[in-house]
Amino acid sequence: MRDIVQLSRGFGGLSPREYYYFGLYDDRRFPEEEKRRFIGLGVQSQILWRCTDGQYWAMSRDKLLFAALMALYGFPLLNTQAVLHRFRIVPNARPLRSFGDVARFLRHEATFPLFTKPVMGMRSAGSARIDGYDAGNDELLLFPDHRVRVDAYLAGIERYLDEGYLFQDVQDPHERIRAVCGNRLATVRLVMMVGPDGPVPFRAMWKVPAGPNVADNFWRAGNILCGLDPATGRVTRAICGTGTAQVDVTNHPDTGVAVKDFVIPHWDRLLGMCRDASSVLPGITLQGWDICITDDGPVLVEVNVGGDFTLPQLGHAKGMLDERFKAYLDAHGFRPSRPAWGFEVMQSLRRHLTPSRGRRALAL
Repeated sequence: MRDIVQLSRGFGGLSPREYYYFGLYDDRRFPEEEKRRFIGLGVQSQILWRCTDGQYWAMSRDKLLFAALMALYGFPLLNTQAVLHRFRIVPNARPLRSFGDVARFLRHEATFPLFTKPVMGMRSAGSARIDGYDAGNDELLLFPDHRVRVDAYLAGIERYLDEGYLFQDVQDPHERIRAVCGNRLATVRLVMMVGPDGPVPFRAMWKVPAGPNVADNFWRAGNILCGLDPATGRVTRAICGTGTAQVDVTNHPDTGVAVKDFVIPHWDRLLGMCRDASSVLPGITLQGWDICITDDGPVLVEVNVGGDFTLPQLGHAKGMLDERFKAYLDAHGFRPSRPAWGFEVMQSLRRHLTPSRGRRALAL
């Protein structure tokens, strides 16, 4: 209880949920000084708003703008076959103006497999992998082993008509990565800091899909998160789950291939490409790049403002607030406006430390 209150009032503004999510109750793994290095989502939002230029944010959020900008500079990107939108145009991609166009595309024109996702989506929400089309039953074959009628699929993406929806080639991963997790993208998340001397790597993670998951987002149950040495691309730590459910991972549960100490292929090329790409968006002074590794080398998937502090802190079992990050915040004159979760903590204590059947009950 003392920890929760102190950390909520501290620089990182951790909520009770975040305290347990990161496993900070374990004093053997996290001495008091290290606990204070963790940053919660409330303070993260303040940092990103005040240390980055909002005029650049659209370039990271809108996948069509991002792809157009990166293509102009010649960076390798995922190929887009078609785009559903009422009026936007995309070079070298088929425009789909209605759901009738989408149905026609899926039944007669698409080259499978396809990976589909919203233009403005985040955390893989609304995404799917379509491996083929069964004309006899008018069904789409979804990864890993699911079928859906075309009309039902169209109903599921109806909400994305105004913002747009992408139909892209499925990119095969590098053969060494296929050996680990099968023919699914396991993207690297590289966090870059942009300062007066240009972009430099800060932290690196590897997101590995497992079980029935086609997307590698760590919030999907069963997926693996690896901390990487940013100098070499070697896996230094691999975990599955969070809080009391978190376990260390040595081998991939589907293939049995070792994950610990795995070295990401083409690492030097990846670092060089991200340094160059980061320089295109100097106003985003903290960038989270997602990169897939193919047999031919690294390919840009997307960039995120800040990249979510959760993954770097979980993947390395280390809070963001090290000396380098403190210097970054000092350079921007940042201080939290208030302990982001202090009020919420006190309200939670009042709710749960109340008489219940004649005695006090604690149910945080």
